[in-house]
Amino acid sequence: MLSARQYEKALEQCRKTLELDPNYGVVHDVLGFTYLKKGMDKEAIAEYQRRKDEPGMHRFYFAYALPGMRDESLRLLEKMKALWKQGQIRSYPIARVYAGLSEEGPALEWLEKSFEEHEPYIIRLNVDPAFDSLRSKPRFKALLKKIGLE
Repeated sequence: MLSARQYEKALEQCRKTLELDPNYGVVHDVLGFTYLKKGMDKEAIAEYQRRKDEPGMHRFYFAYALPGMRDESLRLLEKMKALWKQGQIRSYPIARVYAGLSEEGPALEWLEKSFEEHEPYIIRLNVDPAFDSLRSKPRFKALLKKIGLE
């Protein structure tokens, strides 16, 4: 539902899932990102803050691309890049954060790295809402074509 941009349905499903298991981490990922896409910044930050110190929570750094959180996002990006150099995370989440910061050039550079490194998430590029702001860009379209998604 999130990839289909059906945010209300995504929120409804998240709430149902949390009733079954309030500690199910993936649902908090989806819930936070859905809040973010709906412009519910405070709620998004609350979801991300809830789990930000857990191992592997670099994907939550996208939330810091909210108004007033740019400095924090840039600091976290530096940490992410250090983890990438150590082979602990992939390029794709770094591209997501850059896209959230409206940094088109770096977002596309990291997406291209993701493709070159054969990362599995790159196949979601055509439907990932994190990259909606890039969809009309020629370089993004060229990457989709190169991947075989367009």
